Parts: sequence; C-alpha cells; structure tokens
Amino acid sequence: MIFLPFLFLFVLIVLSFHADAMHGDGARYNEFANNLLNGFYSAPAPDINLWSGPGYPVFLMPFVFFKMPLVSMTLANAFFQYFSIILLFYAVKEYASRQKALFFSFLWACYYVSYQELYSISTEPLASFLTALVVYLVAKSFKSGSAIGFQFLLGVVIGYLALTKIIFGYVIVILLFISFLLFFFKIEPAKNKKLLFILSLAFAVNVPYLFYTYSLTGKALYFGNSGGLSLYWMSTPFEGEFGDWNNESFTANCGSAASALCNAASFAKNHQADIDYVSQFRGVERDDALKRIAINNILTHPVKYLRNCLSNVGRLFFGVPNSYIYQREETLVRFPPNSIILTMMIFSIIATIYNFKNIPLEIGFVVTLILVYLFLTTLVSAYPRQLYIVVPWLLFWFAFVAEKCVVIKFDMASDRESIGKGRADWRRNSAAVGG
Repeated sequence: MIFLPFLFLFVLIVLSFHADAMHGDGARYNEFANNLLNGFYSAPAPDINLWSGPGYPVFLMPFVFFKMPLVSMTLANAFFQYFSIILLFYAVKEYASRQKALFFSFLWACYYVSYQELYSISTEPLASFLTALVVYLVAKSFKSGSAIGFQFLLGVVIGYLALTKIIFGYVIVILLFISFLLFFFKIEPAKNKKLLFILSLAFAVNVPYLFYTYSLTGKALYFGNSGGLSLYWMSTPFEGEFGDWNNESFTANCGSAASALCNAASFAKNHQADIDYVSQFRGVERDDALKRIAINNILTHPVKYLRNCLSNVGRLFFGVPNSYIYQREETLVRFPPNSIILTMMIFSIIATIYNFKNIPLEIGFVVTLILVYLFLTTLVSAYPRQLYIVVPWLLFWFAFVAEKCVVIKFDMASDRESIGKGRADWRRNSAAVGG
C-alpha cells in the first residue's frame, strides 16, 4: 500500500499526455500485432520486416483483437511501472534490510526519466516490468530449498524479455557461454546448474522465433534486421558526428520542416551516397548492406568508432552528445538522477571487485547481465530509454552492495569523549589567555 500513490501518479500521467493516435513505433507494434492475428509476423522475402521482436506485439494482440481504445494500451504501462516497484522491493528484501528495500524501491519509483514512455505505445514500460520481475525471480530461485517453479519462470521471463528487446537474445547467448565455463571450472556447481537450466530455458523460449527468422532469411541466430542501420550511424567516420541514430531520410530529429532541431541537410552531405547505394536493396539485404558499410567504417576509422562509443555512454546516461544539435532543456533534467546512478555504479563495481570472492553467484549473474547488456548497447546507437529499462537491475545490485559490502560505523562513545576532551582543552586555553 505504501507505493499506491505512485500508481495514481502514473495513471494521471497517462491520462494527461496520452495522444489518441497511432504513430511512430506504436504504429509498427500495432501492425505486427495485426500480422500475428492473421497468422504471420513478417511479409515474405524480399520485404522481410523483423525490425522488432514479437514480445510486445504478442502482448498487444488482445487489445487489437477486441478493438479496445488506444488509451487502454498506455494505461497498461502505468500498471507495469507500478508493479515493477513492488517486485523490486521484494527482490531487495531477500538480500537487504526492509529499510534499504524501501529506499531503493522509492528511488526507482521516483526515477522520473522512465516516465517519458508511460503515455506511449512502446516497449520500455513492459521491459522495465520484466527486468524487475527477473531480479525478483533471481532472489527466489537461488534461495536454498527454492522450488524449481521459480527457476522455470525465470527462464521464461528472460526469454520473453529477449523477444521484447532483441538485444537480450545476444545477452542470453553470451551468458550461456559464460555459464558453461563456470560449469567446466566447477564454480558453485549447485547454483551454476540452476543457472544453466535457466539460461537454456530462456534460449529455448526464443527457438521458435529463431526457426521462423531462419526460414525467412537462411541466417542462424537472426533476431532482427534493425541492427544494420543502428551500427551504420554508430560507425560514422565524420567529425562533428557522434554516432547518434537517424533514419534513411535524415529526419529523425525533425519535428517539422521548420524545426530548429532538423539536421537533415547536414547528414545528407555526408551520407546521401551511402543511402542511395543501400536503397537498391530491401529487407534483410538492405540490413546486410548497411552492416558492410559500417564494418568498413569501423576498420578504416577504429579510433573514431571508439570515440563514438564513448559518446554513446554519454547518450545512455545524459542524452548527449548529438550530431548537429544544440543544447536542449530536457538534457538538464536527466543529469540529477543519472549522475547518481553513474556514481553508484562506479562505486558498486569497485566494491564488487574488492569483495569478489564473497559475491553469491546469483548476484554475479545480475551484474554480468547488466555489464553485458550495457557493453552491447554501447556498440550501437543508444539513448537513455535503453538505460532506464535495466535501472531495476542496477538498484538491486546497489542495494546488495550497500547491505553486504559497505560498513559505516559511528562510535558515539568515542565521539562524546573526543568532544569532551576538546571542550576541556578549549577551557584551559581560554583560562591561559585570560590570565
């Protein structure tokens, strides 16, 4: 009940800012949901469209089937955000005191950066709920005597998260490899068997979708065809450009033809020839062509790519820098909460390394999830919304570090003795001066 006011706040935000129109990403998710209801997901070759994973469209299917009003889809976001707070609270409480569980859950509840997607038909509120559910199930799955049902649910949820945000598909593959290494070296074998089961199940959840994408593309482990454009922009070798994402008409930041943020002409000067070249291709072939150009840019200008990756870290946390765009007011809003997140993350990395031998495998698993996800995200164009979906994981980690790795001790008796001694010295000195 203590978090209930936030549900009212989230509902109020949705009702205040919801636009009863389908556009942008929301229109794409709605189209995919309609496709699923009609027995397919993507159009056949050559117009293959795997821009997004099917996780969110699957969730939208009942809304589309029953022709429910669009506001019902965004109201669901309010409940996703609310229940993510509760799940984080119970996850932290398994490893830390109730006071810390309340503190870090309130931090997530008050993390206003995440409010920006509440009134949109977008994947982020669902993904945030799923990441909070992951740490809750991690806490339940690795307790001694825990039922296998929690492990089963955890594997399914991680798998569904990958279908919702396809980058997590690659995270699962990397963590499976790491888990096999831990198994080979017999590191916490009992817990690692659970981890192998969970990750194998998470991958299995994605197998039907991967078989489907293979049938369309002939490519194994093919989660989507949106990565080529993102990697292309990330690989830009031109000075004054920082790897931020754009579309093929260079209008991603053009609210209108007269928008002060519109930078289409600046991008066209450097990229029109590449876009003209890839326009001869469609679907997966266009994605492959963009990747070829991007890889060539990276190999030819590796230092510039590394600089773009560094810029990407800035965009993840603060939304800057962006190519050909002057300062924006909303950038200032991100600095207070994300500066705290970044500082706590650096401190937690140091504390975790220092206490490495005492870190339970499941906490190491969550930390590895975070680091692998952020590493992969840094390699392609990223924005703050790609950070805040894993803030529940970060806060869970921070809470563990605060509870287990940090000791702040106040010796009140010693302090009183020091204060008393200081006062006595002051009186003696005052008497001497007066004499």
